[in-house]
This record gives sequence, structure tokens and C-alpha cells, in this order.
Amino acid sequence: MKKRLISILLSLCMVLTLLPATVLSAGVGTSKAGDAAFTLSASSASCADGHTGELGSIQVTGVDISKWKLDKKITIQYDVQYRCTDSSCELYHSDDSFFSYSGKHTFVDTNAEFCHKKISESFTATIPTDLTSGGAKNFSVSFMLTSDKGIYESVLHEQNVNLCTENYYSVRCWECTGCEYFFTKGDMSGDKLTKDNVYFHPVGHKLNNVPAKDPTCVGKGTVEYWHCERCTRNFGDEQGTSELTTIETNAPLAAHRYDANGACEVCNRKAAAGVQANAGMVWYDTMGKALTALTDGAQLSINADYADTITLNHTCTVEVKAGVTAADIRIENAENCVVTIVNNGIISNLSGYTGKVVLMSAGGTYGKVINQTSGGNVGSFLYGDPEDANKFCYYKNLTNGKWILPAEATTNTQSNVKVSYAPMAYIEIAGDGVTGSEGSYAFTTSSGNTVAFTATAKTADGEDSANIAYKWYYDGQDGTILSEKAELTIENIKAGNRTVVCMATADDYSISAKLVITVTGEKESQSFTLSVSKTTVGIREKILPLLSVEGIKEDAAITYYLMNGDSPAPESDTVIDENFAFAQTGTGSIYAYTAETDNYAATASAPVSITVTPHADHCICGGMFNHTHENVEWQAWDGKSEIKYEQKWVQVSEYTKQGRYVAYVYLTGNV
Repeated sequence: MKKRLISILLSLCMVLTLLPATVLSAGVGTSKAGDAAFTLSASSASCADGHTGELGSIQVTGVDISKWKLDKKITIQYDVQYRCTDSSCELYHSDDSFFSYSGKHTFVDTNAEFCHKKISESFTATIPTDLTSGGAKNFSVSFMLTSDKGIYESVLHEQNVNLCTENYYSVRCWECTGCEYFFTKGDMSGDKLTKDNVYFHPVGHKLNNVPAKDPTCVGKGTVEYWHCERCTRNFGDEQGTSELTTIETNAPLAAHRYDANGACEVCNRKAAAGVQANAGMVWYDTMGKALTALTDGAQLSINADYADTITLNHTCTVEVKAGVTAADIRIENAENCVVTIVNNGIISNLSGYTGKVVLMSAGGTYGKVINQTSGGNVGSFLYGDPEDANKFCYYKNLTNGKWILPAEATTNTQSNVKVSYAPMAYIEIAGDGVTGSEGSYAFTTSSGNTVAFTATAKTADGEDSANIAYKWYYDGQDGTILSEKAELTIENIKAGNRTVVCMATADDYSISAKLVITVTGEKESQSFTLSVSKTTVGIREKILPLLSVEGIKEDAAITYYLMNGDSPAPESDTVIDENFAFAQTGTGSIYAYTAETDNYAATASAPVSITVTPHADHCICGGMFNHTHENVEWQAWDGKSEIKYEQKWVQVSEYTKQGRYVAYVYLTGNV
């Protein structure tokens, strides 16, 4: 039963993969089958009555390709087992037995491509079957024959490099040995090409003469030779008969030819360093050679990165070029040795001694500067112009942006700094009538005029500084900006004396200049307010502590007056000083008077009226416990007469009263 189920499944599948057909050995002859493997499968089977058929095994017993060359035919021989699945059919078997048939089929290669392409051809076989009852009945099977490749071998031909002396293939191509056509694709698709399309006779050399060359700093010299453009070979004669294995000579490489900037004109290599003494700059391949050539008073130009230590022990100038890093420069404490450093690149570490190192202004940076003198400081390294006390170098700390004066560089080490003159040395202020120089200027005009000034920040050499931010303000009032440009214009200027400050800032460094402006004419009055803490006072009560003013400008001096007439008259009115008190009851007018300042005239405030009573309001007792006083008849006391005391019960603690002798005294001022 198990075998029966397997047979049914095979029948339903109806596509059977066969064992590979007999493969004919490769060779020449009518029996050549190439390396192709053939597979025969069935897609359907049925008897003449239309019943579904069942197939057993299918085997390919032979493939004849001998007639393909002549008439493009291939014949296949095969064996197949078959039977009907309908039990009423005479071709049905109930056991495991099948009918057998040996057949053959011939295919015609209408496109003549079986030689180089995979075969995929179908056919239907009608099988006559003799019946046990007499007669015959046909059984049909639909077959498919396939191959894994063409029946003839294909040969790959690579594109030839040597076109000059050998036959060559012009392209990479595959040749079919069956039809003898050529293809540019490995699957033998695309255009069919004949041999004449891809295979050519040699064309001969195409020689160009190359003159002999001397060696350079990067390449050996060469002999005269002839070079073939096609096969790229070199020859010692113009006929191309003597091939050369090498064209190089044994002459040594030439020295570098450095230009004025220390770059080789041939290979662009930078010289390690240059030395300039009395003659022009001489460039050297190595730092060692340059240091050997360095003499007193000469200049050493470091032209390329150098990772080792450079030790200097005699007077010279050292320049580090932009984009160059010198890892370590050490100046020894040698007699008559002073080394001047102009650093436009990077010096990772510089060390020396007081009086032996001079750091000039330049654009480079220092990782660390060290003074090895005991108790020495790096401020002593900074250059100062002996003829101009205002021209000297600073350190600029690149970490926090701070500019450090020589006198402020009191430690023996500075890190991450550059050395430079300050971006600006002074500010020049110009304008019609302006006098002064280098930070201190004066100007005089009349009130009501419009005045204009222009500031220019200057370097220590007197050149205009670049990238400057300006700010103008009145001295002491830097929060009130008059202008943020190099120019300042003041319209309808008022009388007085005022100082204007101009501040210039560049690269985190700031300087300022002052312009003292004197404006003739009538000064404007102050605008302020007099206040009295109380408007009713007692006789002999001090008045000055009750008075205050608001809105005074320029800290003008203030004097308070009791107005004797109908309007303020400071020259004749009574001055209210710390001892002033009213001696009698009534009313009075008080005013404040400001002294003249740089920009404001002397000014009297609006008067304030005040009322004088016989005595001041009852005082508040300063005792520790809450209690009140009965009304007291106040009488003037001359300060000498006897004061009468009365016995009173006075609270002396939270729950206790004691008898005390008490007198009430009202003081109208400090006594």
C-alpha cells in the first residue's frame, strides 16, 4: 500500500527529473556531445480514453548529436514506464507493475544555437500498447528535454595587450567551437561576430623617441630610448629590435633646488631649515646640517616640522615659519648668548634664562615658555623698544584672552600664549579745533553748536589698527553710550565743561582716550526737588535734619536757606546750618541752593513753607514697658534753674511698680 501511495504522488506531480543522459566524450566527430548533461521530464500523461496516466521511471538511454553539424538535428533515445490510473481501463494495473516503452525523438535546431545555448525543447510521444484481450490502445506522454549548456565547448579569449608583434583579439570574447561564432557575453547572447570582427594581425610598434635625462632629487636619470605607445615596451634603437629591461642610469639622485621660500622647485619638498649670515639664505635638508652652519649673529629659519630638541648656545635670531611646529627649543646660559625668537608657527616648549631670550611680536603660539633662572620670570623675555618706552610686547593668554604686561608676567612659566605688541598703542582723536595727542585731547566751542570728532586707533608704529570696535561715553557714565562708531557727533551742545571718553577694543584688548570739551555760554539750571520730613516744628527744634533733596547732578554742593524776602536771595538770606532752630512761632519759607558745577549753573529750588509751634509734639517715652504720661504743661527752661521732681509709681517690670521721683524735660536739640 505504501508503494501505491508513492506512485500516486509521483503521478500528481507529473514532472519527473531524470537521471542524466549518457554524456558523449568531448572530441571531434559526428558523435561529439560536448560536456552538456541532458534531463528528460514529463509534464502530463493520459490514455486514449482521456484517463489520467501514471508514470514510473524515465531514463535517457542516448543522445545523438552527430548530425547537428550537417542538418542541425539531435536525436534522443529514452525508456519510460507508464499505466492508466482508472481501474476500468485496460491499461490499468492494480499491483506495482507498469507498461514499458523504448522510444526516440529527433529535434531540429531551427536557429542553429544548440551548439552554444542551453536546450529546452518539448515533444509528445504517442505509445501504442498491445492489449491482452487483443487489439491495441494508445498512451500519450508530454516530455521536456533540457540541457545545462550547449553541446559544444566555448573558449574564452582575453583582449591582447601586445598588438605590435602578435595576432590579437581586440575585445574579450567567447568562441563557440560548434558554429565558430564569437560573442562578447559569457552566456553567448547578443550579436554573433565572425573571427574577422575580433581577431587581427599585428600592427607593428609605434615608437617615440625619449631623450636622455639627468637624475633629479626624486628620480634617477634615464638613457635615450624609444617607447612604443601600443605595447609600452622600451627599445634602445629606433627600429625596435633591441628591447631594454631598464632605462634608468646608476647616477646618484641630484640635490634639492630650493627657492627663496625653502621649497624645492622640483618636488616641492620643504627644506628642514635655512641659515642666513652675510650672504643670502642657504637651505638645508636636515636640521643638523643647518645647526652646524649656524654662526654668531646669523638667522636660523625653521622651515618644516621638527620633533626633536633644538639647542642654541650663541647669539642668533630664530624664525619659526607659519604652519611649522618646533617641538622643543632650549637656549643655554652661555656667555655672550642672546637668542631672539620670531615665532609665526608653533613652539611647543621654549626654555631659557634671563637675559638670554628675547621674544618678538609675531603671529605664532607657544605651548609653554619657561625661565630656568632661579627666581626668574618670563616677563623678562618680552621685547621692549629701547628708544620708545611705549613700544613693548605682551603675552596674550589664549585660554582666557587676557593680555599680560611684562611687569605682570611674574612667574617662571606661561602656557598657551602668543607674543605680540598690543593691537593698539593709543587713540588719535581728530576734529576742527581739537588739540592734544596720544590719548589726551582738548576742545573749546560755544553753546548751541554742533561738533563732530573722529577716533582712529594706532599701533605702536603709528599705523592704523584694524578690526576696531569703538565706544564713546561721558566720563563716569560708561553705561550711557554716545556712539558705537569711530565718529561722534553732538548737536546743540550745551555750555559747561565735560570729558568724553573714547574706548577702542580689538582682540580682547581695550584702550581709551579722553577729550575735555569746554563750551562757553550760559549754563543750564539744575532741576531738583526739596523735601521736608515734616512741615510743623517746634521752637528750638533743629531744622537741618528734616531737609533733603532729590535730582542733584554732578554732586553739586547744597546750602539751605531761610528766605527773608519774597524770593530766594542767597547773598542775604539766613543759612540753615546744623545749629539752626526757630526761636519764635510763626511760618517761614525754606529753599535749597546748589553751587555751580562744570555743566550746571547755581540753582535755587522752589521754597517750602514750614509752621513753627510753641513746642514740638509730645515725645514718646523710651521706657521698656508700656505706659502713658498725663498732659504736661511745658515751660521754657533756661538750663540753669532747679527742676522740680514729683513722686510717681513707675512700672519697672512686667508685674511690678515702684515709686520714683520723675520730672519731664523736652529737649529741642542735642544737649
